[in-house]
Amino acid sequence: MIEYASGANKTRVWWGDLPDWSYEGRDTIRLELDIQGLSSRGRTEIRCGALEMSIVRGSRVLYGGLGATFLPRETGSLMVEIVMSHEPEQSWPDSLAGRLDTINKGLPHFEYVIGVCDGVLSSENKYLLGSGTLRFAWATYGAVGSSPWIFHILSDSLAGLLAQEWNETITFEELKSVIGPANLRARRFYGN
Repeated sequence: MIEYASGANKTRVWWGDLPDWSYEGRDTIRLELDIQGLSSRGRTEIRCGALEMSIVRGSRVLYGGLGATFLPRETGSLMVEIVMSHEPEQSWPDSLAGRLDTINKGLPHFEYVIGVCDGVLSSENKYLLGSGTLRFAWATYGAVGSSPWIFHILSDSLAGLLAQEWNETITFEELKSVIGPANLRARRFYGN
């Protein structure tokens, strides 16, 4: 896990690894995206990663964590799977939010799932992934600081992270090149 800070904003990145955010699934939402002619560019390895963000916006601290795996295929569509959890799930005290929010593992709220869907659908990164299955089944959310907007940014950014060439680490500049455009797309989408 790598931790980055930019002012009061903080991000943790798990690259080739996943945090202990797994949860019991309640439902799985599936989207099949037709990305004709785009293959996984010969990649066959399963990729995984996660992002946790704490973003200060005025007097509010937005928080969310999302993890995913990507299993590439040579041809076909991009299948997106989002696993919803039961409510309430287990608390997670080791979050970036610290004592500012109560953080739990899981993705129990349908509006957060819609944020994940919207993030993937509006992401240009889905074309970089190519054919395969992108599965979101690791998440954390805050009782106060989570919103569809943060999960939009997380899913868009995570698709970009998983589309990167595999290296042992990811630099801050590479991370900014993934998160920055995702943040702008989310701002346009939600009008804020």
